[in-house]
Amino acid sequence: MALEVLVAEAHGTRDAARLAAAQFDQCVKGHVYNDVKDNNKQVFNGISLHLQLTERIVILFVVITSQEEIQEKYVVCVLFIFWNLLDMARYTYSMLSVIGTSYAVLTWLSQTLWMPIYPLCVLAEAFAIYQSLPYFESFGTYSTKLPFDLSIYFPYVLRLYLMMLFIGMYFTYSHLYSERRDVLRVFSIKKKKI
Repeated sequence: MALEVLVAEAHGTRDAARLAAAQFDQCVKGHVYNDVKDNNKQVFNGISLHLQLTERIVILFVVITSQEEIQEKYVVCVLFIFWNLLDMARYTYSMLSVIGTSYAVLTWLSQTLWMPIYPLCVLAEAFAIYQSLPYFESFGTYSTKLPFDLSIYFPYVLRLYLMMLFIGMYFTYSHLYSERRDVLRVFSIKKKKI
């Protein structure tokens, strides 16, 4: 059954189960909300989500887990608090959206909380990388000597990643801002119709 038919039937009969199935189907296909079907936004959404996931994987498994000295730093605790604040609002909103329930305050919070916290997350991630550099230099973790007098010095890779982290923040921030604008606009239109 086509997605548009499911949405139309769900709105026509007010059948919450069909609406939830339609929204879940959209989430599986990579859509964020009902009214956007632009392929460029879908591709950019995938890239943005990939950047966010890559940030967390690199910081958690490459920087924090590999160096025990970094695990004791305050920045790790602050970083986990920021990540959890963002995820609590985002996943609560996503879960309720899938079942067809929406609260104005939760929608606004989910679409607005990241604005001050996401840049702070990136700064905390950068600070964690900066604090880990001396340990990577002294222990030589992940640095390798390759054939033909070539070597990979991992602190240089981390410094390069620091630059990419801030460039990626720009793309992710601009994507999240456009998504926020579209979601809040759609939400206000739906609210006015009710």
